[in-house]
Amino acid sequence: MVMTPHLSVADEKAETKKRPASVGERVFDFTVYGLMNWVGTFVITVPIAWGMQYSKAASPLFNKAASKLEGGMPWLLRKVDWVLSPIRKVPPAAKMADRAQGAASNFLMTCTTMQGGNIMLIPIKWAENRKIKAVAAINRMVGDTTDPSTVEAVPKQTWGSLIKGRLTAFAVVWLTFTGASMAIPKTFGAFAEEFGHAFAKWFKGKSYGPNLPAGLLEEQAVLRATATGEKALSRLKAVSETIAKHETWQFQMGKIASWDTIATTAAVILLYAGSKFFARKNDEKTETKALKARALSQAPAESARREEPKVREQPGASPRMEILAASASAEKALTASPSLGA
Repeated sequence: MVMTPHLSVADEKAETKKRPASVGERVFDFTVYGLMNWVGTFVITVPIAWGMQYSKAASPLFNKAASKLEGGMPWLLRKVDWVLSPIRKVPPAAKMADRAQGAASNFLMTCTTMQGGNIMLIPIKWAENRKIKAVAAINRMVGDTTDPSTVEAVPKQTWGSLIKGRLTAFAVVWLTFTGASMAIPKTFGAFAEEFGHAFAKWFKGKSYGPNLPAGLLEEQAVLRATATGEKALSRLKAVSETIAKHETWQFQMGKIASWDTIATTAAVILLYAGSKFFARKNDEKTETKALKARALSQAPAESARREEPKVREQPGASPRMEILAASASAEKALTASPSLGA
């Protein structure tokens, strides 16, 4: 049997980097992570997020949970203010309560929207378990002659690597959106509203109900552009809350879809990159354990071979050798003594 030289984890990693991915691998990764995961996550996430934030059954629970999280947010917001201080002024301390409320809502909303991606881990793992056969079939269809064994050498995705990838995506997406909403709040809010209006028109609906008091939208626009004092800001908050009560579900869905489009795209990319990274680390860890176990299993035999000559050289090292030596001495003495029958 021909033995192939054993490659270390570093060598295998270098060889994998040198080898370009086959057509089948690229098609598989794009289909599973780029299309299936993105579409599935987005379609699942938007209704869940809308239900948690706007439905009569779930929104009270959402608001109650957000209020409980507000207490821990000022510490985090102060840290974020310190990071963003080179590019914007630190907001006055009087606004900390409102900001903490918004940060708590954002955190809960991120947790809620994570559920779409979490659910999609199930079909992703199902597809990963069948990756080798799928890639081989695609390569045969397109005439790619890549050796199937090279595909088998790629680190395997596990539940652990996928879950770690999701947690990484959650942390990055939440911190990024929190920072963006603080650094460019007007731009962030305006983008969501514009997307909401377009989404409502696409569904041939209106952004607000027929009972919206006349003039409120105009007043909101003026206050947003000019409000600076505490009284004006308080009035802007009251007007915005009144307008929010008259939003249609199409407009609300559109606002959620605006930032979920970006969040889903970022989460899909981070899941792909993060889970692949953790899969490689898991392979390296498994290989290291296997090499250590192999070395430990060979150590006793090597030790015995090295110690065997030393045992033979040591007098009295073995009771059996002592008995044999004594018997040889007695036999020699009997041979040397005169015979009793002489």
